[in-house]
Amino acid sequence: MGQYRINEESYELVEKNRENEFYQNYIAMAELFLNEYSILSSSTSHQGAFATVYKVRHGQLGYIRAIRVLHETIVDEHGKTYQKFLEECQLLLRLGNGGHPNIVRIAQPRLLLGHALVEMEYVHGKDLNDYIVEQKHFIPIDEVLCFVREISSALAYCHEGIYEFCWDKEGDNLRDDPEDGSKALIDAPTKQRLIEKYKVIHNDIHSKNVIRKYDGSFILLDFGLSIQSGTVVKSSTRKGGAAEYKAPEKWENEGIISEQTDMYSFGVLMYEMLAGQVPFPYNEEISSTEADYEQMQKHKSAPPPPIEPLRRIAFEQANPGQKYEKDYPDWLEAMIMKCLEKKPKDRYKNAQQLFEEVEKQFAHANNQVTNELVKKLQTENSQYAQNVANLYQYNTDLASQVKALQKTQSKNDPDTTNRLKQLEEDNYELQRQLKIKNKPKHSPLFIILAIIFAICSVVLFSINTSSSESIHVSNLEATIDQQESTIKNLQNKEAESLKTITEQKKTIVNLKNSKGSEAELQNKDTEISKLKQENNKLQQQAAANSNSNAKIQELQKEITRLKQQGSGNSNSSEISNLKQQ
Repeated sequence: MGQYRINEESYELVEKNRENEFYQNYIAMAELFLNEYSILSSSTSHQGAFATVYKVRHGQLGYIRAIRVLHETIVDEHGKTYQKFLEECQLLLRLGNGGHPNIVRIAQPRLLLGHALVEMEYVHGKDLNDYIVEQKHFIPIDEVLCFVREISSALAYCHEGIYEFCWDKEGDNLRDDPEDGSKALIDAPTKQRLIEKYKVIHNDIHSKNVIRKYDGSFILLDFGLSIQSGTVVKSSTRKGGAAEYKAPEKWENEGIISEQTDMYSFGVLMYEMLAGQVPFPYNEEISSTEADYEQMQKHKSAPPPPIEPLRRIAFEQANPGQKYEKDYPDWLEAMIMKCLEKKPKDRYKNAQQLFEEVEKQFAHANNQVTNELVKKLQTENSQYAQNVANLYQYNTDLASQVKALQKTQSKNDPDTTNRLKQLEEDNYELQRQLKIKNKPKHSPLFIILAIIFAICSVVLFSINTSSSESIHVSNLEATIDQQESTIKNLQNKEAESLKTITEQKKTIVNLKNSKGSEAELQNKDTEISKLKQENNKLQQQAAANSNSNAKIQELQKEITRLKQQGSGNSNSSEISNLKQQ
C-alpha cells in the first residue's frame, strides 16, 4: 500500500468499508502520516465536523500519541482556517507551560501535504458521557468528589493561575523588583492586569470534553471555543457549545461570556455527575428548533430539579434490591446550585474562588476525620491505661495468692520452693516490663500477651502446686505411719514400765518391812533409788507419748486439709478465679 504504515486489522476494516467516507479519509490520513506513524485501528477517539483525532504509534520511537487532523485542506497557510487552528494550538501550548495534570497537552503543530495536524497527549480512558452511561447513571461519591476537585483545579488554572506562566517582562511592561533586579515586580494591580490578559475561558464545558482516565483521574480537553484576551478561538463548527450546558446569558447574547459562564456549564456537569443526568435533558423527540427553544426557556427561568430523588432513582436502578441512603455532603449540592444561578453575579466569581471553596470543604472533612480518629485513639488509649491498671491489680492479687499458697507448702519440699521462687521472678519481670511499656499505644496487643502470660504462669503454678502437694501428702502419711508405730512402742513400754513399777513398789515395801543386815538394807536402798530413776524415765516417756498424740492429731488434720485441696477445693478454686480475671 505504498509508503504509509497501516496494520492488517486496519486494512481489513478499510477493505470492508471502502465506500464509507470515514474509511476513505482513514486511508488518506495513512498516506499523510507516511512512514512516521502507524494508525492503531481501535484508536479513532473522536470524529467531528471540524477535525478527527487518531490514536497513533510513532514508527521509530514507539511512543503512542493522539493526532488531531483538520478535515479542511489547507491551500494557504495564511488563510483563516489554518490561523484559527494555530491560535488554538498556541493557547494549548501556553496552558501547557504550567504542566497542569488535568489539562490535555499538545506538541508543536504541523502542516503536511495540505493538512493541518498536531500531536497531542493520548488520554487513555472514556469521556464522561460514555462513562456515566456505562455506570448506569450512578457514579460513586468518591469519584464525584475527585472529579469536582480535579476539574475545578484545571479551570482555576485557566481562569487565573495561567498568568504566572505566560507573562513577559518586556512585553507586559513590568518593572524590576527593587530587591532583586532579575525578577519582575508584580503587585496586586499588576497581577490582576496579567490575569485579565492571559486568562482562558473554556466556553465549551460538557461531558464529552472531559475524559475519565482508567487510573481514575480526569482530563479537561477541547479548547476549540476558548477565549483568551477577549478573542474567541472558534476552531469548531458549534455555536456557543452544547445546549444542555449553555448558560442563560449565552442564549440572549453570545458576546456576553465570562468566567461565570464557565461556572454555569461546570455546575451542569457536576449536577450530571451527581444526579446521573443534566438538570434539563434535551428533548430529541421534537424538532431541534423546538428543543433549543425549550432549553433556552428552562435555562433562563426553570429551577434545577432537586438532586437527591434523581440520585436515589439512579442508585436503585443500578443496584436492584438495595435501598439508597444519602451519600453526598450538603455543601456539594449547595455549590452546584450556586453555579446554576440564573444571574452571573450570583455565581462564583471564577473557578479559582470555587476551587478555594472546594479545598476548604475538603480540609474541613479531613479535620473531621482527623478529630474522629483522635477521639478513637484517645478512647483506645484510655482503655489501654485502664487495662494496664487492671493488670497491675491482677499482678498484685497474683502475688498475694502466691504468698498465701507458699505458706501452705512444706519447707522441706525444694521443688515447690524453687518453682514458687521462679514464679515470683516471672511476676517481677512482668511488672518491670509493664513499667517500661506503660505508654499509650494504638493496639492492646501487649495487654493480651501479658494476660495470657500471667494465666499460663498461674496454670503452671497450679499444676506444680498440685504435684508438690501430692508429694507432701505422701511424706506426711509416711510420717504419720512412723509416728503411730512409735506410739505403739511407747504404749507397750509404758505398760511394761507400769507393771515393773508396781512390782518394784511391792519389793520396796517388803524390803522396808523385812529385817536384815545393814549392808542388805543399803543395797535395797540403792535398788530402790534405781527403781525410782527408772520410774521417772517411764513418766517422761509417758509425757512424750502425750505430745506424740497431739502431734498425730495435727498431722491428721494437715492430711485431711491437703486431701481436700487435692480434690480441687481451695487452690483449684483460687486458680479458676484468677483465670476468669
